[in-house]
Amino acid sequence: MNIQARATLPLAEQNRRREAVDRAFWHNRMEGLGKPGAEETALAELWITGEITREEYQKRVRDYVMAEINKRGH
Repeated sequence: MNIQARATLPLAEQNRRREAVDRAFWHNRMEGLGKPGAEETALAELWITGEITREEYQKRVRDYVMAEINKRGH
């Protein structure tokens, strides 16, 4: 079994990332896109804490959004 230790970023970097995510979520709300759901918030937290890379975060968000669009038949 391949077990990876959870990456821990310095608190200053986590705070910087959290502020960036908070701003992005705020901008989305201002554009009428609503509040982030539990899945979006959980994905953001994985990136904030350094458990996934930015590229992985972006890929997972794209996959999530596409799945939501497909569920709604758009």
